[in-house]
Amino acid sequence: MTTTYESTRQGFTARPNLTVLNNALAFTGWSKARLAKEAGISPSTIGNILGKRGQCSADTAGAINKAFRKALPAHFWNGKEENPFFTPVRIDYAA
Repeated sequence: MTTTYESTRQGFTARPNLTVLNNALAFTGWSKARLAKEAGISPSTIGNILGKRGQCSADTAGAINKAFRKALPAHFWNGKEENPFFTPVRIDYAA
């Protein structure tokens, strides 16, 4: 089978909820560098997300969510499974 562009693109980007991300950083006492280390991503990526770029891949959003899930107490999540730090946004590619 031939790999095509349509079969490899993710189709979504993740927009950060900056208030929730900054509150989680404050609650954990983590710096941006520590978040990057815990999530396994580069510090510049965290800077881009929290700065002017304001978006990231779904994989990066998932890594950040996973890092915070390990560090934050259960009551922070209110029994919810979704990622409160990012909102998925569908990308409509031009043909």
